[in-house]
Amino acid sequence: MFTILAIALKRLLVNHQRSLEKMKHTKGFSMNHFTIMQTIIATITVVLAVSVTISALSVYYISTRTSKDLVYDQASEINKQIVFNYENYTNRVEGIANLLQKKALDYDMMMDKEQVLDLFSTLENLEDSIVSVVLFDNSGQVIVSTQNIEKQFSLIALQEWYKTAIFDAKIIHFSSPKMQEIYEVNMGEVISVSKAFEYQEGNIIKSGVLLIDMNFEGLDSLSNVSNLGEKGHILILDDKDQIVYSSDVSQYGYNSKSYNTVKALIFGSESLTINGTQVVVNINTIGSTRWRIATFQDINAFEKGTTNALYTAASVIVITMLITILVAYFVAMQITNPLKKLNKAIVRFHHGNDDSKVEIEGQKEITTVITGFNGMIDRIHALMDEVIKEQESKRKTEIRALQNQINPHFLYNTLDCMIWLAEENRNKDLVDTVGALSTYFRVSLSKGKQFIPIFEELQHIESYLLIQRMRYNDRFIYKIECNQEIAELRIMKLILQPLVENAIYHGIDKDDQKSWISIHVFEEDGYVILKVTNSGYGITQEKIEEIHHVMEDGNKKGSIGMKNVYRRIKLFYGEKAYIQIASELDETTTVSICIPRDKLKVQILEQGDKT
Repeated sequence: MFTILAIALKRLLVNHQRSLEKMKHTKGFSMNHFTIMQTIIATITVVLAVSVTISALSVYYISTRTSKDLVYDQASEINKQIVFNYENYTNRVEGIANLLQKKALDYDMMMDKEQVLDLFSTLENLEDSIVSVVLFDNSGQVIVSTQNIEKQFSLIALQEWYKTAIFDAKIIHFSSPKMQEIYEVNMGEVISVSKAFEYQEGNIIKSGVLLIDMNFEGLDSLSNVSNLGEKGHILILDDKDQIVYSSDVSQYGYNSKSYNTVKALIFGSESLTINGTQVVVNINTIGSTRWRIATFQDINAFEKGTTNALYTAASVIVITMLITILVAYFVAMQITNPLKKLNKAIVRFHHGNDDSKVEIEGQKEITTVITGFNGMIDRIHALMDEVIKEQESKRKTEIRALQNQINPHFLYNTLDCMIWLAEENRNKDLVDTVGALSTYFRVSLSKGKQFIPIFEELQHIESYLLIQRMRYNDRFIYKIECNQEIAELRIMKLILQPLVENAIYHGIDKDDQKSWISIHVFEEDGYVILKVTNSGYGITQEKIEEIHHVMEDGNKKGSIGMKNVYRRIKLFYGEKAYIQIASELDETTTVSICIPRDKLKVQILEQGDKT
């Protein structure tokens, strides 16, 4: 971190000097020729000039464009949206009819009439405006109905909706509103949807007519959500120009019976004056029904909104310009004065003047920069020295670690053990020892890697323990455990061997009683813990404190292995890494290396370890 700060400051100074030199030789226009204050004022002036020009042109364009064109464009779009909504409504009804046709062929009307009635009732509930669904045969006889029918069969066949469906069987027909008199209960005025319908009866496909009657609830709901304004109005006309639906006929003083008095006006012009109110008229066709929707919208409401918006925009532009010009100058002064002082200090520091501190003033961000600059001047030399010392310390620690890896006494003792096994013809033990020694050195070298997975570190320790147990003629046993969730995490290699070596040296019972060593690696409270426990005489609390003191004071002698591990984890994993020692006299001794879990990942990136 210190190195990065020093390098960043050096680059800042170099780039600043290069900028000064470049300004001396650069020809032509460049913002670099201006001070920050000049740049701020010039930029704001240009932006304001462009903004005012664009605003003035926009106001001129809006003012010269007729209000009538704006109203007609918006009214046309609203009408198209309303037509789209009503088309969706009629399409849903058609979809229900088509779904009934598809499902009905799965049933036999003679055997499954109850199931068909349930189907009709279910689909009837999909649309709130549907009041009944009835299926008739080709003679007008009721097959299935969700409502009780009163009319005689011969009269059903004479209904207009019935004859229309029989005459043109390929499409779905929508009728004009009327009183439907075929039910026992008065349904009021309804719109009838009819279509030719095929059904199965005794394995024979027969033809009939499906009737869906709808009230005006669906049309009313669409009218209520239409954005037509306070005096807006909707008329729906059938293909014979008769009123199917009117959202508020009383608004204009006519009703469905006297509609012909205004029909000529609607189809002859784009605007009308009704009861003293000028309205825009738009008409579009609903494709599936061939109905037409006429929308009426108040022109004055649109013009008033446009005028208000124009006045508001002009006022905002003028006020913004005045405020911006006043604020820009004040802000520029507040920003540039401290920066000018900082700029002069940087130049002095670049020329070797170490006493280049700047008085802290200005906005929070600027004072933060100045404070950081002053702090870097005070500490830059000390930080560089500290970085050099830190790197040197790391190199020395690594050298000591490498020296500890190649322990000539351990190698000599192992070779002596192998010779003894060969002389005793203990070939299997000899093979095991050679294999363990091979694994030991393979992990020790690790192709030059500084970090290895935890499971490889444990393989290295197991090889070491196998060789030592052979040397000590099976005078101890050992157990190695590791949680699988952390076995793949990479740690600094060869940090367990000094702990295990101490456990063997101090833990083996000199009375030839079998001792034991336990190695357990697990995660707890955000730390990865490598715990080595051995049986034996234990150590006193005073001795534990002495060992801690030796580890923390690098100049004191003793506990070389423990001190080496302690220094390495501190250098690589930071101050939060630590070694914990616990002991019970005549029972056990436990030494734990505790490393923050998140530091394991970070160290892999920082050290550039090869994988």
